[in-house]
Amino acid sequence: LCAGLREPPSVEVGMIAGRLPVGLGVLIPGLVQPHDGTVAVDETRIEGLRDHAVVDTTHAGLLLSDRVARMTAHFLAHGRFQPAS
Repeated sequence: LCAGLREPPSVEVGMIAGRLPVGLGVLIPGLVQPHDGTVAVDETRIEGLRDHAVVDTTHAGLLLSDRVARMTAHFLAHGRFQPAS
């Protein structure tokens, strides 16, 4: 999904954003904090999301994170990210 687009009403969509600013994006002026080194957290808050979460990881780290994998599995099973304990 891209900013400005909306998912079909029958689809539950969750978004996980990172906020560890490491990566080439730090060289790009104007990248709004907080960000994951590539994407600003604000860019991930799109209309119609079922749930949204922010974790302490980089953009690439989102793909490698055990926590993100568990959060995704919980969302797929329950339609929401697991609350932080």
